[in-house]
Amino acid sequence: MYEFIIGLTLLFLFIILIVFLIGYCIYKFLRYINFPKTAVLATVAYGLFIIYIPISVIYEDELFFKRDATELVEDLDFKLNDDFEIKNTSNWGIEESYHTFILEISNNDRNRLINEIKTSKNYMPDSIFSTDKIVYPDRYKGKKIVWNYEDESWYIRHYYQPNGEGYAPTDRSISISKTSNELRFEDVNE
Repeated sequence: MYEFIIGLTLLFLFIILIVFLIGYCIYKFLRYINFPKTAVLATVAYGLFIIYIPISVIYEDELFFKRDATELVEDLDFKLNDDFEIKNTSNWGIEESYHTFILEISNNDRNRLINEIKTSKNYMPDSIFSTDKIVYPDRYKGKKIVWNYEDESWYIRHYYQPNGEGYAPTDRSISISKTSNELRFEDVNE
């Protein structure tokens, strides 16, 4: 166990050393070719970029705004006309990325979106829906598929699109609660 901690600490220190050496090389090179002001500006910009990376990962949920939620919902051909509140959002993943958020939407938007799902040509009501009816295409080839269905608690629009060899498919769903004004968005990249 201690060997693992020591190895991880050494790797972390090595990465920090590399980051500092790159910044130092940028500064020294620009000073060497006689651009002292550019050297300082480039080094500061590099440092800010390096600081931005862990901050954006650590505070990813806090940096998620209504504009981001609107864009993701509109990608699944839904439009939110009224104001909404972001109730919850989460992102995680090491080998797979999982992004989910929950919105509190208006009654008008809720009813309109449920109606859009129920009137779509491939809609499956709860009485005929089963997970067996959802047949995924080849992981890497094929066309975009959209399923519209309902289960016991939700009206769901599920979107799946292969993105080519070596790339994770786009697998997203929007669920609208049958009992509240909750809209749940899920995006899974394996």
